Amino acid sequence: MEAEEKITARWNYCAEGYDDIIQEELGSFRPQAWLALLEKELPGEAPLKILDVGTGPGFFTILLSSRGHKVTAIDSSREMLARAEQNVTAAGFQAEFYQMDAQEPSFEKNTFDVIISRNVTWTLLDGEKAYKNWKRILKKGGRLLIFDANWGKPGWNAEEAEDYRRREELFRERYGEPYDTFKGPDELRELNIHYPMYERQRPEWDVRMLEKLGYCTIHTDTDIIGQLWDEKEKLLYGGTPLFMIAGEKEREE
Repeated sequence: MEAEEKITARWNYCAEGYDDIIQEELGSFRPQAWLALLEKELPGEAPLKILDVGTGPGFFTILLSSRGHKVTAIDSSREMLARAEQNVTAAGFQAEFYQMDAQEPSFEKNTFDVIISRNVTWTLLDGEKAYKNWKRILKKGGRLLIFDANWGKPGWNAEEAEDYRRREELFRERYGEPYDTFKGPDELRELNIHYPMYERQRPEWDVRMLEKLGYCTIHTDTDIIGQLWDEKEKLLYGGTPLFMIAGEKEREE
């Protein structure tokens, strides 16, 4: 089984667990907090044509649909897409859903006003290919919005690993066992797949790559957890704060 197939198989077994998290998020302060942030970054008024890359159970698709945008959601996992479509329909909205490789989405050039992702880019096996293809399908002046973290960072050195261990210990004392979204066979729990993004200092690497590929008006916010995470998330994941990367496709090629 190829690396991409193993990763997709694993995400299929994570769909139920991530759906539980999404349901909790939707019932909390997070939708309004996220919308306040997103509306500052979106390039125009609704309806924008937006691609939600790696939609998972559909959190961004629900939020953006609620503001009148026309959302297309893709994911490599059929189970994630099934959850997303179910959740979007239950919320009273409509979107388009496609099982598709995030790195090579098969849309026409100049299709979307916005491409957005959350906690997806750390899994890319070829980040340059993905960012190049995303630029291709953005309209001129279209906006790329990435939300992610250095999720591999706890393994970089002993000091960081110890900080992560301490955070897990405190989390257990206060809240119980940390989140475990995986509900599948043991052979898919640890895939031993090399994720190149683990070795890159982000978002600095992403900014350099976006500049190389010709994106413009690039800016970042390296710590947005104060707006978007609750105290449990800040404790467990505070060593790898969520960041935002925004860039645009040039208006003239």
